[in-house]
Amino acid sequence: MNLTDRQKQIIRESIKFYSQVIKQKLPPTQSNAILLDISELDSEEKIEQRPTDITDEQFENVCKKCDKFTNKCNDVVAKKYPGKCDPILHYKRNKGEN
Repeated sequence: MNLTDRQKQIIRESIKFYSQVIKQKLPPTQSNAILLDISELDSEEKIEQRPTDITDEQFENVCKKCDKFTNKCNDVVAKKYPGKCDPILHYKRNKGEN
């Protein structure tokens, strides 16, 4: 799934709100473990930085294995022309896609 910047912001705001509710409703022994998990979700790396114009299958089979992908695509070509980097084009060619 490809998230827009607005959707990412909504997720971050929701996480902050949920964290506040957890702090109010649960005792510290329970809330601390949950808040630790939440803090890991609220990092920029966890909110997906997937290139646009590619399928979930391409993201799983190509991008996540690419040496230029470290929680976001760092390929110069893909930044300018999403989905047109060599690894994606080779993957499409091997699958018989155009």
